[in-house]
Amino acid sequence: MWLQNIYEQTSYSYSLNMDWNLKWGTLTYIPSYNVSKNYEDTVIIGGMPDVQAEKSAQITEELRIASPADSTTTWVAGLFYLKPKTYDTPTTIYNRLTGEWSTAAGSATTDTTANYDVYNYVGGSGSYQLAAFCQATYPVTDQFRLTGGVRYTKDFATNKYYITIPAQGYVGLTVSQDAGNTKIMYKGGVEYDVSEKSMLYAAISSGYNAGGYNQSTTVGPSSYLPEELMSYTVGAKNRFINDRLQINAEIFYYDYKNQQVQYSPTYDATTGKSERMMTNVASSAMKGGELENTFAITRDDRLTLNIAYLDAMYDKFSYTDYSWGPVGSSYNYDNTPMPNSPKWSGTLEYVHSFNLANGGQISLDGSVKYSEKYYTTFEKGFNDSIQESYHKSDAYLAYYSPDDKWNARLYCKNIENTAQRMYAMPNNRIMIMAPRTFGVRFAAKF
Repeated sequence: MWLQNIYEQTSYSYSLNMDWNLKWGTLTYIPSYNVSKNYEDTVIIGGMPDVQAEKSAQITEELRIASPADSTTTWVAGLFYLKPKTYDTPTTIYNRLTGEWSTAAGSATTDTTANYDVYNYVGGSGSYQLAAFCQATYPVTDQFRLTGGVRYTKDFATNKYYITIPAQGYVGLTVSQDAGNTKIMYKGGVEYDVSEKSMLYAAISSGYNAGGYNQSTTVGPSSYLPEELMSYTVGAKNRFINDRLQINAEIFYYDYKNQQVQYSPTYDATTGKSERMMTNVASSAMKGGELENTFAITRDDRLTLNIAYLDAMYDKFSYTDYSWGPVGSSYNYDNTPMPNSPKWSGTLEYVHSFNLANGGQISLDGSVKYSEKYYTTFEKGFNDSIQESYHKSDAYLAYYSPDDKWNARLYCKNIENTAQRMYAMPNNRIMIMAPRTFGVRFAAKF
C-alpha cells in the first residue's frame, strides 16, 4: 500500500539550429540549454521513502560539417560538448529514536549523535563530455556501398556527498568521487541493392558507456567499470505491391564486456533502507531477431505486425550482497537470463483514417502488445521476480486540422487494467507499469 506518492516536474529547453551553405559542404552549429526541476516523494509500508528532488541543468554544443547534397560520397564530421550539473538536492534523515524518515533542504545536519542517519548528495559541477566524430559512405557501384566511421570520446564525472552514520563510524564525512575515461569507437557497414525496392545490409560497430562511482552509506564508496559493446547486425529492407507492403527483417548479436547493471546490495530491516548501486557483469551477450511488417490495406487502412525474438544471457556474473544470508555473501549468476528480456514479444496495430470534407482528418488507432514471461530482476530471491506472460491494449482517437497546424488526441492506455511488473526490490516491493489511463493531448505548430 502506498502511503503517499508525490511527483512534480518542470523543465525548460532552449536550442538554436544554424546552417551555413558553403561550396564544399554545409556547416551546422546547434547549441542548447536545458533546465529540469524534479521532486518525488514515495513511501511504501515497511520501507524507507524514495525521496528524489533535484535541480539540474545541461549545456550541449555540436558543430558539424556535412557533404554537399550533390556529392557522390556522403560524409559528416564534427565536435560535440556536453556539460551537465546537478544541485539543490535535499537531505534525507532517519531518526533512530522515533523510527521516522524526513527530508530537509540544504546540506547535512550538524547533529552528530547516534540518533540520526543523514544522507545528502551534493552533486558535481566538474562533469563534462567531449567527442569528435566522422563518418562516410562510398558507393563502390550503383548497387553496392561501403560505410565507415570513428568517434573519440573523453568524459569526466565528479560526485560529492555528505554522510553521518554513527553506527558505521561515519560522522560528518565528506566523500568526493572523480572518474574519467577516454574511448575510440568505430563503425563499418555494407549495403547492397538487390532491386529498386529491396536492400540487404550488414554492420559492425563498437559502443561504450562511461564508468563511475556508487554513493553508499552502508558498504562505503565503490566504483564500477566502463561498459563496452560490440554489435553485429544483418538485415533486409523490402517493399512490395506498389509500396503497399513493407517487410523489414534483422538479426543481431551484442557482445558486452563489463555490462553495467543496477542491484540492491544492502537492506536494513530496522530502517527499511535499501540502496541501489551499479556493478559490472564480466561478460554477457544478447542475440535475436526482429520482423517488422506494415501493410496498407487501403488508402485509409494500415495494419502493422512486429515480432521479436530475444536470447539475453549473463555468461559470467557474480557479486557481493549485504542483504540476504551472511553479510558479504557472494552470489553467482553465470548462464542466467537478463531481466526484462522475454524470449518472444510482438505488437499488432490497426489504424483507420477518415478524411473529412473540410480537409481535416480523424484517425482511429488500436494496438495490442504481447510478451512472454520474464524475470524482473536478476536477484531471483526477491518475491515477484517473475512477470508472467501478458497482453496490453491501447487505443487512440485523433483529429488533425485541415492546415495541419494543430491536433487533438484522446487516448486510453492499458485497457485491460492489468499490473505488469517492471522491477522487484527488497522488502516485497515492486515497480509496476501504469494502470488504465485516460487522457487528452493537444499540440499546435507556430
